[in-house]
Amino acid sequence: MTTTDELAQRLADAHKAGRRDVDPAPFAALERDDAFAVQRRVMERLGETPGLYKPAVAPDGIGAVAPIYKSR
Repeated sequence: MTTTDELAQRLADAHKAGRRDVDPAPFAALERDDAFAVQRRVMERLGETPGLYKPAVAPDGIGAVAPIYKSR
């Protein structure tokens, strides 16, 4: 199993290189808490801070937010 740190590093590396070729398969198996951990770690690795958050409600009724980076 790939760790959340490894997945976050893959996304951060791809973002920095302008690539969109990261295999989505390992991300599909993540539990919600792990997915949020990846999201947080990517933001940290990119040196970003949130300018605002976009909200969503999952089919199970649990709300979630994702950062929109201040630099955007």
